Amino acid sequence: FAEGQWTQFLTKVAKTDKINAVVSEGNKIWCATDAGIVKWNASDGTYNLHALQGMQRLNCAAIDWNGVKWFGSSKEAPYQGTNAVVLSFKDSVLISFSKEDSDVFNKPFSLVKSIIVDHMNKRIICAVYWNSQSDRPYYSLIAFNGNSWEELISFSQSFGLMPFVADTINPWN
Repeated sequence: FAEGQWTQFLTKVAKTDKINAVVSEGNKIWCATDAGIVKWNASDGTYNLHALQGMQRLNCAAIDWNGVKWFGSSKEAPYQGTNAVVLSFKDSVLISFSKEDSDVFNKPFSLVKSIIVDHMNKRIICAVYWNSQSDRPYYSLIAFNGNSWEELISFSQSFGLMPFVADTINPWN
């Protein structure tokens, strides 16, 4: 939106019209879509699609103070049999964090609901949803400190409080 006019950015790639999260970095607009990561250059209207082969849809996005873009995925059809993952992206390098990287990811995560960067840029906090063996829905807050992942808290069904909790909890005190 500039000078009272909306600007519409379009791609010719399937599933990029389903934008699930948007973050900005200068004149770049980063979008988490059902097709992968789309980076728009707001100055000239060009875009790059970073398609994620066989990957789940991306639900959420954040940018830390070091310029690392963080994305969270969901395990939805047709991606059955895989867990949701957290992705980091910087300088065209994409890293996928999963159960091979940490025991935190051994739970059957089905959705990374939100990602935030703490107020001191020391941790990336992810709100994740998963089902236990009893099929009760659970939520967890997991954190990455630049070296390793840890689970901060886990609790059963939150009745819609998870986004509120993820945005307001202060685990650094």
